[in-house]
Amino acid sequence: MNNQNPQQMLVQNIVQAVLKDPANYDNIRCASCGGTVFDRVTVIKVIPATHPQNPVGRPQNLNLETFVCRSCGNLLDERLSGDPGQNSALPVYGEANP
Repeated sequence: MNNQNPQQMLVQNIVQAVLKDPANYDNIRCASCGGTVFDRVTVIKVIPATHPQNPVGRPQNLNLETFVCRSCGNLLDERLSGDPGQNSALPVYGEANP
């Protein structure tokens, strides 16, 4: 017996159709080491109390999900590293660009 509603079933069917043969798709590679295995992590940023877009007037945490290379530890999105220019782990598409 299937407990999914029709919308869930439609989404599942679309995902299965798109990912029918994942071997046909390119891997994202770490620009630093060429690794292709990543772990999902959460980077926590703090919005200062005095920031003009902080309506509550006290520091607020902002949780941002990203990926870290399992081989070298670099963040996939350097904008989240807090140290621009120090992190070179950006997505590289295509197997020809290790």
